[in-house]
Amino acid sequence: MVTERFAALAPLLPENSAGVAESGVASPSDAHAMRRLGYRLALIGTALMNCDDPAAMVAEILHAARTPHR
Repeated sequence: MVTERFAALAPLLPENSAGVAESGVASPSDAHAMRRLGYRLALIGTALMNCDDPAAMVAEILHAARTPHR
């Protein structure tokens, strides 16, 4: 699973790095999971290409990524 890979790599990120999740972020819940793991940026190109409403998808992903950690 993609999230497991990101979780395994998160502790290896250099302190004060941007922490970019570069693959596998396809939904708002994925974006929230990446934030919980400490990633600050994510590439979401494929998710946008595969959805019917890219603007709505961006809004949903941004909202999820900005939601405080649970």
